[in-house]
Amino acid sequence: MDAYLPPLDQPKGLYRKLAFFFIRRQFGKVIMSIRVFATRMPTAFMNYYYKMSALDKKLQVPSQTSVLIREQVASINQCLFCMDASRWYVMTREPGDLARLEHTIPFVRDGAKTTLELADATLFALKRRPLALPDKAREMLTEEARARLARLREAYAAADAWTVPELEALNRAFAEREGVER
Repeated sequence: MDAYLPPLDQPKGLYRKLAFFFIRRQFGKVIMSIRVFATRMPTAFMNYYYKMSALDKKLQVPSQTSVLIREQVASINQCLFCMDASRWYVMTREPGDLARLEHTIPFVRDGAKTTLELADATLFALKRRPLALPDKAREMLTEEARARLARLREAYAAADAWTVPELEALNRAFAEREGVER
């Protein structure tokens, strides 16, 4: 399929020529989205892209959350370049994170009402194990609760498949066996 707009190889204007020079120097070629889209946008609009990295540093959310949000927005917008760029970023930082992320999203997608809720839920899968308990939570755990969690862990380890219905059934059966109210 041909592009609606042909890519530009020789942009007009000093700033765009400098941008093409540095991009070509950094990546070996100018990325197609820049050759098609960015060269046709007003310079003032393009300042947004330059400010994004500065804004990212001011974010109060973890960097993984911002990556997840960008990935979700790219998926909604069906921007294949944006999705590929997000995946490349995740794969170069933590190669195993992408596989865990793609495996986790189907489990939490239906329960999340907003993109931030989806990001928070999937971040749990990306955290390094074993998870460190906060001091307050550690103090609240009795020996009986620790033993029960150990038995639950054994039940999970023995599970045949980790599907939502099977895990829900496992949790129900465990709660009934232990006499725990849900």
